[in-house]
Amino acid sequence: MRSVVLYCFLGLLARETLVTALQVPRQNVVPLRESGEMENPPEELLALHKKFHDAALISTQVRRDNNNGVPDISKTINTPINIDVYVHVVTGTEEGQKRASDPIIQKQIGVLNDAFQGNFTFTLKDTDRKVNPVWAAGDDPDNMAASLHKGDAATWNLILVDTIKERDGSTTLGRSSNPLFAGGSRDVSQVNIDTLPGGSIPSFNLGKTAVHEAGHWVGLVHTFQGGCDGLGDGVDDTPAERIASDSCTPRDSCPDKPGLDPINNYMDYSPDSCLTNFTPGQFVRARQMWASKRARPVPGTPGSNDKSFRELEAEFCEENDLGVTMATCRLEIAKCAFENEDAKDFDVVIKCLKSRI
Repeated sequence: MRSVVLYCFLGLLARETLVTALQVPRQNVVPLRESGEMENPPEELLALHKKFHDAALISTQVRRDNNNGVPDISKTINTPINIDVYVHVVTGTEEGQKRASDPIIQKQIGVLNDAFQGNFTFTLKDTDRKVNPVWAAGDDPDNMAASLHKGDAATWNLILVDTIKERDGSTTLGRSSNPLFAGGSRDVSQVNIDTLPGGSIPSFNLGKTAVHEAGHWVGLVHTFQGGCDGLGDGVDDTPAERIASDSCTPRDSCPDKPGLDPINNYMDYSPDSCLTNFTPGQFVRARQMWASKRARPVPGTPGSNDKSFRELEAEFCEENDLGVTMATCRLEIAKCAFENEDAKDFDVVIKCLKSRI
């Protein structure tokens, strides 16, 4: 997520700190892209990147090692992966809904499809609209996500809201789950409604925030992950970058490493007008993440009859009288899954849930 804290003094922008949320501009304050949480991805996600990287799969010629659990995507490397999209528009007033009209949402879908260049395609399945001042103000986000989420691990839920609020009270332009949350009720992306094409936030109103968050949702991390040292983002064709970019000015923040900073990459924090590309390696990595965590089982293959985490969650909440609403049941399951190291073991999650309700 793009989260650089910037303050505007005498019309000049100076970076003060980096976080992982895009802050919403208020009184001439230039926004953060994301919150600190987004700039510190889970170790399990970074381990997946290292696993794929070490398997030498960062190219369009992808191989499979049957002993390392790396998914074989060689036969589908040129086949588009379609993502069904449910858009949820949450505003504090009916008037606010106009900022995400149906034509504007279609433009945003177009921006997404242009950015992913046929590697992934986005199909709008439905748009639902809620006037909820609490959710729109950035409060109760977990319950909002649990209440709105539709579909399975391969379905993207994009929530457009007035405000995205972090734990420290700061506001950001975007936030997203990653493939580790695949199919759960917190598996959503949130984007500030005013970052849509034609929105009111200067420098961030071309729809690129949604592209950035979609990148996180399919498993990509920031181009500046890890700075100049170590594995970085785990993708070999994205040059190393010490810190996030906040402008379109070329720079070389890691002079001892090959290449200039990837300030035009969608997974950096540059203004929307600068963001123009993903690399081939990023598309390969996203496909690997998809095959590993999000792809729907193919009928007739091992595991194809397994129920998704989301399906198990819904069944459990419907069949058990816990004395709470469906939304609360799902929310508590999401919390248990998030807190538990064995989040993918549904029985472990339910044991946690029963201890709480």
